[in-house]
Amino acid sequence: MRTSAGPGKTRALWLFLSMVLLPVSSEGSDIIWNYGGGSALASDNANWLGGVAPSTGDNVSFGNFTPTDPCTWDLEITLASMTITGSYASTVTLTTNLTISSGVILDAGISAKLDINGRNMWVQGDWLVGSMKTTSSVFGSSVTFYGDGETKIK
Repeated sequence: MRTSAGPGKTRALWLFLSMVLLPVSSEGSDIIWNYGGGSALASDNANWLGGVAPSTGDNVSFGNFTPTDPCTWDLEITLASMTITGSYASTVTLTTNLTISSGVILDAGISAKLDINGRNMWVQGDWLVGSMKTTSSVFGSSVTFYGDGETKIK
């Protein structure tokens, strides 16, 4: 004897199978600073290649476009990574706290600077610094390392 599942059971089975069988990516996007919006704000979508500001889990990079344009980091999100390399010769200034879950690379040369600006950074993963300045223009900044990772300063 054959029985038929009702529409509710069929829908539930389909939902279950689609969640189990379809691959789900938890990796964020690669977001590149291009200073296209005319403001220095990280929250301005036009300042990022592709027109979308970073969100939680993204990999952010500075260095390949508009190397002399500063960034005011005003997003309180958790990034997967932050990379400041290449020809970037300006300043990224934090105006919010920042958490980075997979690592930081700061190697853009002596003209580039990460200004923690009295905020707090939490970094899990690697902290790799080449010939670049990490400073705070305001008292009370901190960088906290947690989890596994390697710290290298050239």
